[in-house]
Amino acid sequence: MQRKIIPQGKGGATISLPIDWVRKHNLKAGDSVYLEEERDALFITSTFRKKEKSKEILFTHTPSLQKIRTIVASLYKAGYTQITLTFPEEAPHADLATLISTFTGLEIISQTPRQVVIHSFLTQDPQETEQLITKLFHTVHYLFSHLSTIDTEEGNAYKINTRKVRDHCLRLIHTTKHGGDVTYDYYDIVTTLEKITTELARVIQHKTCSLVSTLFPHFDNLYTAYLKKDSEKSMEVYDTLQRIREKDNKRMQRKTYAKKYPVEVGFYYILEERLLQLASRVISTTLQKT
Repeated sequence: MQRKIIPQGKGGATISLPIDWVRKHNLKAGDSVYLEEERDALFITSTFRKKEKSKEILFTHTPSLQKIRTIVASLYKAGYTQITLTFPEEAPHADLATLISTFTGLEIISQTPRQVVIHSFLTQDPQETEQLITKLFHTVHYLFSHLSTIDTEEGNAYKINTRKVRDHCLRLIHTTKHGGDVTYDYYDIVTTLEKITTELARVIQHKTCSLVSTLFPHFDNLYTAYLKKDSEKSMEVYDTLQRIREKDNKRMQRKTYAKKYPVEVGFYYILEERLLQLASRVISTTLQKT
């Protein structure tokens, strides 16, 4: 791609940036871009190109696999490229291999009896973030609309896969600063969608969905609002959910639900709260687009 140099004052010069590149990286007038010289080449990036981050964890005793996963997940979502785990005795290699497979793009690149080196081969494509968020919305939509026909095994499979997509998406949001001023809102959208998936998997397991199914139209409207970046529609969904919650909070209504849906009522109130939280974050992100 060729660009002409335009004289600027006595000692400066400017070039124009391709508009497609500017839009792809959500850049606005006044934003900073970064220049990096490498021999005769000049690279322009929308974000500062940091060196790959690495971290070594030295365990004084062998922790549980759940604790190891929590540590790896935290570093993974924070954008670390290489993670080294060193154990006081022989590492649980088979279990670690299974654990690492639950993350997108992570691979064990070397190991010794007491040490494992994990590397991330993920790229940082800003467009992929939106694709993953849409995938999470679609998963919840599918589960909500098939609560009575999905079996427990399939529900659990979606729950496990959603956790994997969540971690991948949170890493991209962190490393690409997706959304700019509303990065946290995108972060919360992703974690809330994963929590909703987990709750729906539990509903499927208990084979009770009559009450929970009444929330599906509101999620459906919220999903549409997110896809269309429609702030007005997302606010309408939020207001509707608020009115429903106020009605549900009345003591008589709670007694009716508890008597008619003794198992399901707990899931219903949790999901109602999750949808309200999701709606508030969708409002923030759609307002930015308008």
